[in-house]
Amino acid sequence: MKPPLATGLALSALFCLSLSALESIPEIKRRIPPKGLALPEGLRPKLEAELKSLQQRVAQLKAKKVETLDAEVFVKALSFALRNGEFFRKADFKQAKKTVTLAKERLDSLEKGETPWHDQRGVLVRGLRSKIDGSVQPYGLYIPEELNLKNPVPLLVWLHGRGDTTTDLGFIRRCLLKNAALNGEFDSQQMITVAPFGRQCIGWKHSGELDIFEAIEQVKKQYKIDEDRIVLAGFSMGGAGAWHVGEHYTDRFAGVYPGAGFVDVAKYNRIKKEDFPVWYEQKLWGLYDVPGYVRNLFNVTSLNLNRKLNAGTKIEIDGQTITLVKNVEQVSLVRKEGEWSLGQVGGLRKKTGLQGPIDDAFMAPFLVVTPDGKSKNQILERWVKFEMAHFDQRWRELFRGKLRVKKADQVSSEDIAKYNLILWGSPESNSLMARLADRLPVKWGAKEIAVGNKKFDTTWHLPVLVYPNPLNQEKYVVINSGHTFREHHDRTNSLQNPKLPDWAILDLSQLPDKNAAGKVVAADFFDEQWRLKLTK
Repeated sequence: MKPPLATGLALSALFCLSLSALESIPEIKRRIPPKGLALPEGLRPKLEAELKSLQQRVAQLKAKKVETLDAEVFVKALSFALRNGEFFRKADFKQAKKTVTLAKERLDSLEKGETPWHDQRGVLVRGLRSKIDGSVQPYGLYIPEELNLKNPVPLLVWLHGRGDTTTDLGFIRRCLLKNAALNGEFDSQQMITVAPFGRQCIGWKHSGELDIFEAIEQVKKQYKIDEDRIVLAGFSMGGAGAWHVGEHYTDRFAGVYPGAGFVDVAKYNRIKKEDFPVWYEQKLWGLYDVPGYVRNLFNVTSLNLNRKLNAGTKIEIDGQTITLVKNVEQVSLVRKEGEWSLGQVGGLRKKTGLQGPIDDAFMAPFLVVTPDGKSKNQILERWVKFEMAHFDQRWRELFRGKLRVKKADQVSSEDIAKYNLILWGSPESNSLMARLADRLPVKWGAKEIAVGNKKFDTTWHLPVLVYPNPLNQEKYVVINSGHTFREHHDRTNSLQNPKLPDWAILDLSQLPDKNAAGKVVAADFFDEQWRLKLTK
């Protein structure tokens, strides 16, 4: 229960409480991956010694500007297994030792200036460096023995099913056993098969979705791929991924083959209408629910065509014909009073890659910005420290990566130009947040938070939000949030969707748990011009 609002000296005394005097926030038990087995006596120090040696060799090669990705995938698999406790069966102990051997073999070759796996046929594992967080992600390949690689060949992109224990270590083991597509039973002798990792088990959404395209790009760098014959397929969780990725990116694939897989959150989970969640969460289902995608083409007031078009090209829309008078790289159309014309909507507006919600900020390179000071409000301090640590741990364990992190006073102009900024703390504790505070639509003062005409005291409340960074409006700034789905939602990939819109006010008297970071007392989307709407 929230204590009565303190005033005067009582409020000052509350702010001066030490963190140790406050109730501690209970640890949130992770669901994916589950807790693993204890290592046999003596094995951990041996593996840690091997890991240290491998990491040193990687660092030495990097210092010489040698590309080490295809060795780093094995080093990362071992590192995460040890740090996160990801040994789920006794066979994993042997797999860890084999992973050490595979890493050594790749490093031995690299130290000789050789890359024999570039010409290897059959099954193999390679690596990519994610643009999102700079982490190393594995992917599997199957190169048929008799396939003629001198000419462009088809590419089958295979999305694996759910595997709570199929971490980097297990994924690598599977990829080296046989062709991953359809459990190795698919006749794929006339094409290359690539099996992305997809950050293991997040339903091929979020950074897992982008992992697909980064894997495709890596393959295209190494082999001649026929751009008109790239096919997307998957089964179970992979089928769900094929459904929503295929529908989102119809221009990227010649065909899509979804095997099973959910397409509708409410129907798949058999949620009755009387049990539906809050209105904005229902709306956010539309990000990944498949049936409604076609509706995105209806009732719009602006439209961008990102493709080269020549003078004389005729564009037909809603019964109108618009003729281009010059060659263009892209076309922007605006509808006003029912009529379409060439032009752009003026001012700040939502657009692809800058439209929210909060979770969208993690679909592009981002930088976590931690406080460079402290807040007098120890309730806020406790929450910020817990949620920052929770985000870091969840990004490592569930999203299989490593956060880029800087203190607020260390953020450079290059960082602001390059990254979405994820700011933690308050204007009092985070100097960069203080710089932006007056330029954000949600006003966070010393005593109250103002959302339009609604006010919330700062003793027990804080805002979370996403907004175009006022210092670089082509990038996001996020205040006090990571991904908004949490451990409770990991029980099914269909629920690993955004749970908050563009902004929300949290009541911190409800401690963070597996469901939410706090009690949501107000939340909404900004309008198409990133302005506050009337709150619901």
